[in-house]
Amino acid sequence: MTIDENTVDNLYDSYQYLVNKEDFTCTINIAPVDGKEWKEEKQKKFISELICIYEYILKEIEEGRFLYLNALNKEFRFHMLSVLRGK
Repeated sequence: MTIDENTVDNLYDSYQYLVNKEDFTCTINIAPVDGKEWKEEKQKKFISELICIYEYILKEIEEGRFLYLNALNKEFRFHMLSVLRGK
């Protein structure tokens, strides 16, 4: 899933739709579009949507649905999202 300022508001809903499809068998990678600065309000929305996704994943694990959880994006792991940080 590629996320930009136009799609960030529906990130959680989009994620939930994909993983709840009956034939879901793939990995979802979430990556913000690079190359332009995001408005601060959209950066905050991106973070709040990710928090909703993590809470959903934890709830699913507690209910016995095991999900493979990998880093959302290597850029998060290495703190390289310079565009979102405004650098």
